[in-house]
Amino acid sequence: MEEELLLPPGMKPIIHNLASELVLNPGEEKVFPELKSRLLNANFRIKTDGKLILTLEENQDSNWVATDKTACHEGVTLWQCLLKKSTFRARVKNPTNRKVQVTLDVLIPEIEE
Repeated sequence: MEEELLLPPGMKPIIHNLASELVLNPGEEKVFPELKSRLLNANFRIKTDGKLILTLEENQDSNWVATDKTACHEGVTLWQCLLKKSTFRARVKNPTNRKVQVTLDVLIPEIEE
């Protein structure tokens, strides 16, 4: 993420690069490893050359439940999610009939210790 990060004093950004120029074939989906956020906040940056669906899944009683989703179009999409549970993961799906390329980062704000 090249953008300047503005966080309140006492906060630090933890940035996870989930995918760099990942190619998804038509109809293909990718589930990323679980992450944790003590502050129940996750900020996604999605860069794609086509359309894709990004789904947020949260771990509830040992089951993954889709709690939010957004459509991402060509270019860069910024998406802030307020979480209900501290453990979450992202899933991307290519709903189109052509290949798409995606770069996906997630920023999780944490308290400086």
